[in-house]
Amino acid sequence: MTFAGLPTRTLSPTLRLDGTTEINDVVFHVARDPEGDPLDGLRLDQPVRLKGPVGRGQYRPGGGRLVLVAAGAGFGAIWAIARAARYVEPAREMALAVGARDALDLYMRESLDWLRRTGVGRIVLCADRGRQRPPDVRSGPLSAHLPSLRATDVVHVAGDVSTVGAVQVLAASVGARCYPIVID
Repeated sequence: MTFAGLPTRTLSPTLRLDGTTEINDVVFHVARDPEGDPLDGLRLDQPVRLKGPVGRGQYRPGGGRLVLVAAGAGFGAIWAIARAARYVEPAREMALAVGARDALDLYMRESLDWLRRTGVGRIVLCADRGRQRPPDVRSGPLSAHLPSLRATDVVHVAGDVSTVGAVQVLAASVGARCYPIVID
């Protein structure tokens, strides 16, 4: 995605947190810096240029447990995959781990509630830090809170390069298929 005067960003199209989207709409989850972000100056009517598809951020039906890992705004890509999986293969086993730097940045609770209602039994939230940590948010890095991976697992991970790399190493150590999505 490119806005005039700003660097290109790699994003994954997704759904709104409530799972909806409209024809001719493109929805993205974008990480923003609370200290000031180049996106702060954008206008609603400002032209945007989209190029795609690129990357590996799509749902793949098939066997094996689906292990979905999202760091920060990487949740957008993982949410689209999780939602598709629940419709295409509702009985497929799924585990989800979602992390953020701060517990207050876990913005996706409405989406996680929907996944729980559709039968996803293992959803883990974690944060590296946070002044206010809800009781359901674990402390520490996301890679420390994954389920024990198996060779038959299909792992999708989206987020910052260090989280994606750590999950790739864990998946490779057991021979699991892993599809990485680095979010700028």
